[in-house]
Amino acid sequence: MTDEAVHGQETDGGRWRVHVHDDDVHSYPGVAYVLHEVCGLPRERGLALADAVSRNGGAPVAVCDTAAEAERAAGEIQLLGLRATVTGPE
Repeated sequence: MTDEAVHGQETDGGRWRVHVHDDDVHSYPGVAYVLHEVCGLPRERGLALADAVSRNGGAPVAVCDTAAEAERAAGEIQLLGLRATVTGPE
């Protein structure tokens, strides 16, 4: 899993993206914690992504090479209470 999407870089059509969606329950620090635990992102980057999720209703948080890897990451995020989905190659 890479964090290309979270750094705003374009990815090729063969990559899978994990998106986190906004809700009215989780705080910015809570989202940052989940992204640190699952994606290995630093707290500051997690807080910035939490802000993007809140402002935009969702944000890509990881880019994976395979569907299985993306589904695993989305599942781990969901187990920690956030809504996450996977989008396939475009």
